[in-house]
Amino acid sequence: MKTITITIEGMMCQHCETRVQNAVMALDGVTSCEASAKNNQAVITFDETKVKEENINETIEEVGYEVK
Repeated sequence: MKTITITIEGMMCQHCETRVQNAVMALDGVTSCEASAKNNQAVITFDETKVKEENINETIEEVGYEVK
């Protein structure tokens, strides 16, 4: 398991946090995702054998936010 912190631009509220969390948690191999609009970050734990960091970043961008 690997835990990463990703900086995300565009999250403004709890709805944004939930949108990011739901999208990331839908990926096979992701075990946790805690997004914070206040900090503009998400802390994500995942199994590197099932999902890659690039896939997580792409998923966040697909739901309308920018990964930095």
